[in-house]
Amino acid sequence: MKPTGFVSHESAWVRVIAVVCVTVSLLVMGPKAQTQAPDALKFFKNFFLTGDYVVGGVGLRGLGGQNGSPPGIATGTISITTVPADADIVAAFLYWQVVSKSTLGPNSGAVGATFNNFALSSADGPFSKVLLSAGTNPCWSAGGSTGGSGGSGAYRTYTYRADVRRFLNADADGRFVGNGNYVVQLPDNGPSGSNTPLALGASLVLIYRDPRLPYNGIVIYDGGYTMNNATDSMTQTIKGFYQAAGPTGKITHIVGGGQANKTENLRLLHRWCHHKHHQQVGYKAAEA
Repeated sequence: MKPTGFVSHESAWVRVIAVVCVTVSLLVMGPKAQTQAPDALKFFKNFFLTGDYVVGGVGLRGLGGQNGSPPGIATGTISITTVPADADIVAAFLYWQVVSKSTLGPNSGAVGATFNNFALSSADGPFSKVLLSAGTNPCWSAGGSTGGSGGSGAYRTYTYRADVRRFLNADADGRFVGNGNYVVQLPDNGPSGSNTPLALGASLVLIYRDPRLPYNGIVIYDGGYTMNNATDSMTQTIKGFYQAAGPTGKITHIVGGGQANKTENLRLLHRWCHHKHHQQVGYKAAEA
């Protein structure tokens, strides 16, 4: 799961992070009908501060037991380089996505997960939150559940969020440092791809305060949604910020399992103070 693009958005003081469980493609504010519920992403949190955010991601599918990792565990590194050196890290969230079996339960994709060499679970269970306990269909399904009967269970894509601010790098004074390399480990069956779990990847979202920057509203939506042969579009309404003073902003999409040979359209439809603006941006989903 990794960011697949930045798009010029409609208003200054607005920064939107759309954390999306989309396993083939992404379309925001698209015109086509869909069989899954609209507005699958739910408002999580907003921040109002003189600052900004950064996102870094890494694809992990098929890396279980590779490159020195133990069997059943995929290891990758998320690199963050653009946080100002003296910024104050306000929040840090790790998102990841794993395809598992429904019979193994929604927490099965969190077993063995680590961040920056810290375990993301304890004897009492995972620290992470499953964003949709029922999961979503994997991208290879045609809209319904996949998998055999007889107790083998259906394949489900589970998306997780963990608060990892306390696990960030720190300087000599104990201040959290955003920049650096962060090693992530997730459960993954390995390169054969014939069994679960399958780790699609992980993304780190950092929100920081810097008094030299303008006053911004940063809004996070997250949840799960699958693009597949039966559902070729997604519609999402974005709210949770105040009216802005200027014409610029940005939106970041975190997408799991994007295929480099797929081309999609991203459409933003903006209605603000009786002014209608339509912008279409084409992009290609990155490999995750």
